[in-house]
Amino acid sequence: MFQLNPLDLTNAWWQHLLMLIIPGVIGYIIGYRRGNGTIAGLQARLAQLDTEVEQCHQSVALLAVQKPAAATFDDLKVVEGIGPAIEKLLNESGIRTYVQLSNTSPETIREILGQGGPRFQVHDPESWPKQAEMAASGKWAELKEWQNVLSGGKA
Repeated sequence: MFQLNPLDLTNAWWQHLLMLIIPGVIGYIIGYRRGNGTIAGLQARLAQLDTEVEQCHQSVALLAVQKPAAATFDDLKVVEGIGPAIEKLLNESGIRTYVQLSNTSPETIREILGQGGPRFQVHDPESWPKQAEMAASGKWAELKEWQNVLSGGKA
């Protein structure tokens, strides 16, 4: 059977203790030195990630500040010749305000109407940009006078 003190030495206890302490101290020193390098590397990586997170938070804050106000849709049906279906077509094409409509050429509007199908091709958008310009500038009385002259959006 196994014996810790096969020679029956009276002072063998300190030898056993020494055999446990020395490898323990050596292992601690090796682990400490390796750990310092690892800890330093991890702390550097943590600092880098903290910087990246801070930059992300700042960019999100900037995006929130630069975010435009809620999408505003003007009532394009105010323009003589535009009904609910045509307004929907224009909105789907990105024309949502009087300013956008006033900056769109009649040819482009005709193309949009053509994409909507044959029932929309009978409409004449020649006066729509001018009417939208008046509406965007707030010239409502002038717009009403001109619309009284128009017949279904045609002069």
